[in-house]
Amino acid sequence: MSTDIKLLKNFVNGKRFELFILLVILCNAVILGLLTSSSIAYETQVNLVGLDYLCLGIFVVEMVLKMIANGRGFFKDGWNVFDLAIIIISVIPAGEAFIILRTFRVLRLLRLVSILPKLKNVSGSLLAAIPSVISTMFLLIVFFYVFAVMAVYLFGGDFIEFANLGSSLFALFQTFTLDGWSNDIARPIMAFYPDAWIFFVSFIAISIFIVLAMVVSIVTDVIEMSRMNSMTDENHDLNQEINDRLKRLEKELKKLNKK
Repeated sequence: MSTDIKLLKNFVNGKRFELFILLVILCNAVILGLLTSSSIAYETQVNLVGLDYLCLGIFVVEMVLKMIANGRGFFKDGWNVFDLAIIIISVIPAGEAFIILRTFRVLRLLRLVSILPKLKNVSGSLLAAIPSVISTMFLLIVFFYVFAVMAVYLFGGDFIEFANLGSSLFALFQTFTLDGWSNDIARPIMAFYPDAWIFFVSFIAISIFIVLAMVVSIVTDVIEMSRMNSMTDENHDLNQEINDRLKRLEKELKKLNKK
């Protein structure tokens, strides 16, 4: 690797360049928002469009510099591939309807989380908790399906809200959110079926229990994993300090042996 490529790589991967690009991303996001306003004067809109193209030009230059500096390694970084895809969509004329997608580049701010170890640990713990969330959501879906089928058989003949599986799932979801479930769904059915309250109360109680169990499980896992990650980082720092001291001692021993 030549010296120029090394300098370019240090430049494009440096924090200052990263912060500059993030500032451009934020400015571009504001510009895109202002362009949606119909109260802005025509001259101002022309200037904003010019600034938008300037931001796009900066993004294109950024991609070119990073591809030159990192070579094939450029495509090994998922964020780089994401940025490149958004830039391609923005450059293609047919992609003007998706120009707001470029604003999603602001998500690159999350890369700065690595500067703060605590936030990095929490973020990693949240990502690690995704499998538990998926498992709980699957259980909730099965629970919804069972009660939806029961509701069709119990109330489908008299109430359109439970006439079929689709409408029954929607009505139960409204019940789950507690959005007008009492007056719009439960009470009209209870006027014909006085014991229907057992069905709805059971559904709400069990569904809330499942959600609370999921939340408690996630919080517990995040706290435990954050603690373990913190201990790992502390051990890493300690090992690094020990290695640095050993290197210094080795250098001093070499100096003594030369004497």
